[in-house]
Amino acid sequence: GILTTVLLADVMVAEGLVAREDMRYGRHILSAPLKNMPQAGARVPTRSCWRKEEDAVEGAVEFVPPLSSKEALRGGGGGATVSFEMGPTMLVATFTMCNLLNYIDRGLVSGVLPRIGEDFDVSKTSLGLLTGSFMGGYCLLSPVFALCSTMFPPFTLIGVGLVVWQISAVMSAYSRSFRVLLLARLLSGIGEASFQAIAPPFLDDVAGENSKGVLLAVFYCAIPVGTALGYIYGGYMEKFSSWRTAFLLLAALMTPFSLSSFFVSNKITEKVSEEKATKKSSLKTISGLFRNSVWLTAALGYAAWTFTIGAFGVWGPTFIHKEFNLPMELADLQFGAITVCMGLLGTAIGGVLLDTLTRRMGSDVATASLLLVGGLTALSIPFLVGAFLLSSRSLFYMGMIFGELLLFATTSPVNGVFLWCVPPADRSISMAVANIMIHVLGDVISPVAAGAAWQYTGSGKLTMAAVSGWLTWAVLFWLYSAFLSSNRTKSVR
Repeated sequence: GILTTVLLADVMVAEGLVAREDMRYGRHILSAPLKNMPQAGARVPTRSCWRKEEDAVEGAVEFVPPLSSKEALRGGGGGATVSFEMGPTMLVATFTMCNLLNYIDRGLVSGVLPRIGEDFDVSKTSLGLLTGSFMGGYCLLSPVFALCSTMFPPFTLIGVGLVVWQISAVMSAYSRSFRVLLLARLLSGIGEASFQAIAPPFLDDVAGENSKGVLLAVFYCAIPVGTALGYIYGGYMEKFSSWRTAFLLLAALMTPFSLSSFFVSNKITEKVSEEKATKKSSLKTISGLFRNSVWLTAALGYAAWTFTIGAFGVWGPTFIHKEFNLPMELADLQFGAITVCMGLLGTAIGGVLLDTLTRRMGSDVATASLLLVGGLTALSIPFLVGAFLLSSRSLFYMGMIFGELLLFATTSPVNGVFLWCVPPADRSISMAVANIMIHVLGDVISPVAAGAAWQYTGSGKLTMAAVSGWLTWAVLFWLYSAFLSSNRTKSVR
């Protein structure tokens, strides 16, 4: 299935790009200047890589060569504007599969955490550190990839990051000490950095005005689904082989995507606008984000949300294993199944709600999105706290089902806020810095903190209930961000 997706994406890249002067269709157009382009109506020799389109004037035929990303990113030469038509479906499919493998890798670590602890004889605190170690590479290189995407072909940058990600997976498989495994997990953050900073703005560009929420929902559903599949995958691989083999298979599965990224880098490029050509320095752009009160409060709320989700992802299966005396592979399967189903359903609901808000609210969609995510998160808190405090296994599952459904419905709207509360030229850096914040203040520290609290108190129930209650901070920050966004919109009007 993965190979078929990549092959179809390559076919679309090779055959589905149409070059034509000032061409406009109902779908998104990627534009950039091309030197020495034939004038409208001019006839030039036909080549297999060119596409013929009838001009508005009867009898006029135009043949235009595809624009290389290198020429597009140089932006040189004046001349006419060439537009590329590209349907978003295969692009979203390819991005989503890469994102899925990224999060399966993360979930795999959580799913085999007890066995890793046995193999290397380390404490729960050290295991919590392992789950967040990828953030070292992510924090260092996420802004770098975001800024480089305005100067180099974005798909080439993604390909470089994915190759490093594959190397990290192989290192994890062959690690013979806990320090080497920590280093390998740190390298895995580089692959995620290249991808998460560049892909969302790309999707925002290719999506139609009334389908942004659905496309973002498809892309971000890989977070809960991939993480949950990682639990299940890790549990079964540990049963039939080992967690080391699981890492090797993931590296192999990523190969088509890393190779195809280099192949398509000269065919597709991010839209180059005048805003990017006259962009401020990177330091001014980043400092501007922290002066943007809507962006900052939304990021702090998302960090609190990620804190809770990160602790659930690492310690949720272990909680079921310890509290309900189930085998670890069964605990992985049950917790993973809940997360997959609720992640898919919740993210889909969030995407539909976001598109509905976009149609009805127009320019104030950011405010509506923040109100929506704040309300949904507030509703989830009693379900989650009750699930961990009650002794009944059936009540635990019911609480987790409703709580996670509400939580994952916030994914598309809150990520959309980071794209819409900044100038279009700053979207990549906005996503990069926001992702650094939510991880550094969220799922990097929460597994360590929860592991230490569990070890200190000896109570998994109290620890996980307190982690669920941390979502209150997300609600407060998001509602305040909605208030600030509403005031900004009113002042603009």
